[in-house]
Amino acid sequence: MSGADPNLTRAHSLVESAQGDPAAVRTEAEAIIEATPGSAAAAVGLWARGLAERELGELAVALSSLEQAVSLASELQRSVDAARMRESLAFALFLAGEHQEALHQTELAARHLTGPDAARLRMQQGLIQQRMGDLDAALRSYRHALAGLSRAGDKLGEVRLRLNRSILHSYRWDVSAALSDLERAHQLAKELGQRMLVAGCEHNLGFNEGRRGNVPAALEWFARARESYRAAGVGGGNAAVLEVDHAQLLLDVGLSEEALATAQRAADLLSDAGNEADRSEAVLLAAQAALAADQIETAGRLATEATASFSRQRRGAWRTLAEYVGLQARLAALMSRPDPGDVDSRNLAAAARRAAGALRRHGWQVEALHALTIEARAEIAAGNPRRAQRVLDTAGAARRRGTIDQRMRAWHATALLRMIEGNRQGARRAVRAGLRLLDEQRSSLGATELRASTAAHGRDLAELGVAVALADGRPDQLLEWADRARAGAIRLHPATPPRDRHLAADLTELRRVEQEASEAALSGLPTDQLIRRRAAIEHRIRSRVRQHRGGGEPHTSIRADRIRHYLGHRRLLEYVEHHGHLYAVTADARAYARHDLGPVGDLGELIDRARFDLSRLAHGRGSGAAQEAAERSLADVSRLLQVRILDPIAANEEELVIVPAGRLHGMPWRVLPALARRAFTVAPSAHAWLQAQSRQRRAPAAGILLIAGPDLDHGAREVASIARLYDRATRLSGRNATVDRALEALELTPSAHIVAHGHFRADNPMFSSLQMSDGPLTVYDMERLKRVPQTITLPACDAAVTGLRPGDELLGLAAALVALGVRTLIVPQVPIPDADTPALMRALHRNLLRGLSPSRALAEAVVTADRSSPAARSTAMSFIVMGA
Repeated sequence: MSGADPNLTRAHSLVESAQGDPAAVRTEAEAIIEATPGSAAAAVGLWARGLAERELGELAVALSSLEQAVSLASELQRSVDAARMRESLAFALFLAGEHQEALHQTELAARHLTGPDAARLRMQQGLIQQRMGDLDAALRSYRHALAGLSRAGDKLGEVRLRLNRSILHSYRWDVSAALSDLERAHQLAKELGQRMLVAGCEHNLGFNEGRRGNVPAALEWFARARESYRAAGVGGGNAAVLEVDHAQLLLDVGLSEEALATAQRAADLLSDAGNEADRSEAVLLAAQAALAADQIETAGRLATEATASFSRQRRGAWRTLAEYVGLQARLAALMSRPDPGDVDSRNLAAAARRAAGALRRHGWQVEALHALTIEARAEIAAGNPRRAQRVLDTAGAARRRGTIDQRMRAWHATALLRMIEGNRQGARRAVRAGLRLLDEQRSSLGATELRASTAAHGRDLAELGVAVALADGRPDQLLEWADRARAGAIRLHPATPPRDRHLAADLTELRRVEQEASEAALSGLPTDQLIRRRAAIEHRIRSRVRQHRGGGEPHTSIRADRIRHYLGHRRLLEYVEHHGHLYAVTADARAYARHDLGPVGDLGELIDRARFDLSRLAHGRGSGAAQEAAERSLADVSRLLQVRILDPIAANEEELVIVPAGRLHGMPWRVLPALARRAFTVAPSAHAWLQAQSRQRRAPAAGILLIAGPDLDHGAREVASIARLYDRATRLSGRNATVDRALEALELTPSAHIVAHGHFRADNPMFSSLQMSDGPLTVYDMERLKRVPQTITLPACDAAVTGLRPGDELLGLAAALVALGVRTLIVPQVPIPDADTPALMRALHRNLLRGLSPSRALAEAVVTADRSSPAARSTAMSFIVMGA
């Protein structure tokens, strides 16, 4: 019958193509509707237009088009077409949150469909059942539907079914079944030329790779899906759902604040599109991200909002899941109190027990296991360890299934129980098992930023490991446990391929845009467009680097006796911050000792004050009276700091290796009177220091690379005076000091001295940079190096500033260079003027050429500067040796 009318034939073909090219389908469908008003072709055209509008994220207008299509087809007594249209209308209604009406439409459609059409309807019913959380019923519907589609040879229907069923398998943690469905669907979609479905398969492949912890592969699939959606002209709902899944992945690697922002942005887009079903899921994910970001109140509010939304939609399974997230927020709020109440703890335990049963009934088996760990922790807080033991015996599988965060929380609950039982050895085993999961995930990642962010998952376990060591009373054990989860990203060499041409092109473009923006600003021209371009390029660089796979082996924890072997005449001083209290562990060739330094309190404020005073003195700001006031202020705060963090340790005159914790990473150590003229080294962790000590060194060489960046009044003078000290020196300055030439030269030299403006990016430390003649030399640029110098002297502002992540994970210029394998960095800790550095740096290099170690060479150079002006003395006090 359709063959008699070419418009009707074409309209039916548009229905089949709606997911392949929705924008083009809508345009052609509207032409048919306009040309044949009131006809069967117009009814099918309305159907095609509605499907295209749904794919484009315009749900409200899609509903209108589909309702018009059903009405017109029914009026024309085309019952089969009307039934198939109801099938499409049903899913659009479901997305809008009208679930009962959606099911009603499928029941009406079922009366008129047979054969392949009935199979497609059964598939649609399966999808609605799936989204409502009735996973067992959905699987049965899919199984019957696939048999019917196979008999009819309906490959397009098979693609859609497998695409939807893969998500169901993912939620049941059957990732292998999900990937099997997706690989078949992806192949068929490409054969059929269905670009929209190809994008959907790529999207779901990314989702599933993320579920099984393969983050680089997931990011790569998401990037491909984003391009495929764009090529198909699709935005709106599909693009927003992709962002929700991307947010889940960000959350899985510990980037909780970025995940929260991404999920909330996606929720807004879905709200604009009228997609209430997916919006509710985005809000729920935002609640989980807020919880991970320690925004407990926000997490509770968002979980409550998601619960109410799922209730309105009568999605009982999802409402139960939202209530489970709300329970986690209640647990976090309870555990943040100094003394959790017995009544509150018992109430939470009872609520968690009910939630576990509800989750199990709705098919959320893994989440049910983890709800039991919440119950166990609440029972522990209520003083019921035996009851907690019974619960954890039931929830033992939670340690082996689920996301890394869920599994680590299960190990944490187990370790807590062992502690309460007095079984510290069992607690240590549980903590080690959980942290091994973190090591495995970190080693699979190639991006330093992701490696650092994953430490957030191990925060509670690491703190518990320290608590066990404190209870043991053995300082060597405290040293090992404090160092176990500290600065773990630095221990693995960056895995970014150094010859990634796409990354290199992006970095080159970034430098060009930076230069254009600087020139425009100096000329008083608008820079808004250039700033937007820069942000887009930076986003592209971050996305590209995050897709790189790791290749490093999971690191092992240090052994304290190995550290003592390498210390020699030195003394290790490692600080430990635990629940607002500061400790220190010292080690030398003879013994270990633990020191209780009291509450952290206002230590951060004192450090900020010391940094401010030191910088003000180095720059000679203010009148003579102001300078004298700054000197008195610095002297006062230095004495206070020394009393708090050094005097109780009774440090003698040995050379120190200092491992800071928390805010102490920003401490200008040389302002402490006991360290003003002393040799010491600052290391990100004892493990990193030990790695550097045991790393094979290059043969000593007399040559040095000297680089002078632009816009420094005394930079050229500094490198010229240092060059005269060496038999062989390579100099890059002026126009020759480009990023590419600097990188090439750095790979060939054992020692480098770089005078350049430094810039720390607090919003993203990986874009922290040194200014070269053609633009910024970023951390991303440095990570392309195949080899690095053994020693780098870097008298640049912000060179030592780091972005601090949980687990004392450091991001920034200095941290990147240490991670790359630079053994020794000589850097200032506060912004410095370049006028007073040439004399200090010349004295430093004279001492190095005399054969002194870097720490002793710097200490003697500081003594020399101490006899100069107050500004020169303060500049010298700003410098430290980092690394080994």
